[in-house]
Amino acid sequence: MESAIKLLQDWIRQDMKIPTIPPRPRTLMDIIGIDHLENQWSDIYKFFLDEYEEHGLGDLFIRSLEEIQPEIKGWLKTFEIRREEPVKINDGKGRIDLLLLDKTNKRAIIIENKVYHTPKDNPFETYRNHVKDNMGYEPKLMLVSLAPIDRSAYGRIPDDCILFTHLKYMDCVMRNKNEKLCNEEKYEILLNEFYTNIQNLSPKMTEESLNFYCENYKQLFHANNLFQNVKDEYKNAFHKSNFEGMELNPINELNTNESDQWIYLRFKDNRTVILTIFPYYEHDGEKYIRIILELQEYDTMNSVETHEMPSEYQEIINPNLLKNGNWCHFAEQLIPIDKFLMPYELQEKLKYEIKNLKIYNLGLYIVKNVLKRD
Repeated sequence: MESAIKLLQDWIRQDMKIPTIPPRPRTLMDIIGIDHLENQWSDIYKFFLDEYEEHGLGDLFIRSLEEIQPEIKGWLKTFEIRREEPVKINDGKGRIDLLLLDKTNKRAIIIENKVYHTPKDNPFETYRNHVKDNMGYEPKLMLVSLAPIDRSAYGRIPDDCILFTHLKYMDCVMRNKNEKLCNEEKYEILLNEFYTNIQNLSPKMTEESLNFYCENYKQLFHANNLFQNVKDEYKNAFHKSNFEGMELNPINELNTNESDQWIYLRFKDNRTVILTIFPYYEHDGEKYIRIILELQEYDTMNSVETHEMPSEYQEIINPNLLKNGNWCHFAEQLIPIDKFLMPYELQEKLKYEIKNLKIYNLGLYIVKNVLKRD
């Protein structure tokens, strides 16, 4: 471990530029849990592809599709759009995600929409035959996906199937849209949220990031090992301690991102109330232990947020802390320390001092007075 730390110290002292990963802004789609659902994406495409819909953008979407894929330019004049067009297949029923039908020229575009799923089970030729033989239209096949697809990896994708990504398509749409606004603000919000959602979910790997990773793999490997080792030492120290009225949270029950997981203590009388402990935290040059009071589940959050808390706890309640659909960080307390504490030093300190902390007593008050069970 010492040699690894020395390697990291020498590496950190180098004057190097570490690529940054831009944060992903929240969207309404991810807040309500539909950010990755193909059916909802197809519904949005259907709405905006229809030039006669209320959005007021006219033929923006179909013309942008023609721009990125010139082989379909002029293929459709006027058309209707169908969702989930049923198709008979050998082992049951299939469905075409989006079907654009030009009834005048008897031409069609079949669009298969993929987000996280792969096209390995899609019977493209069956789709084509259904539209051509059963419906009497001359179809073109298109496959839109989150990441670029290697046609050779999936034997069922015909050679003439047109492949493109959601981001390439929506980049073109937004570029062509320029400053034109939708007829109503709600449609403008929907379009912008959909575009941001696609940007969030699309692959973020850049050549700069890849090169940095490949050139510094050994150092990054040691840094990650050190990081994991430090976290494990803190967790192990708390596993061997007993906090009256509280229990250590099993790691597989956590909702937060693994990179942030430290120590989670639940109140035994109501396990939706949790103290999250960060062993080290720096702010304005000072060192602290950071403790967050987390609430889980909607009923708990609603009960607490609508309850008027005693005045002695107001200074640690922060409405601007992180909040998500089924959990929130309701309060925060920083405990000043002279130096960062070793795992067992931290465990011993909190074991004897936790009952005197405002954030612990706020949690206790919530459990006993706000969420009390009959």
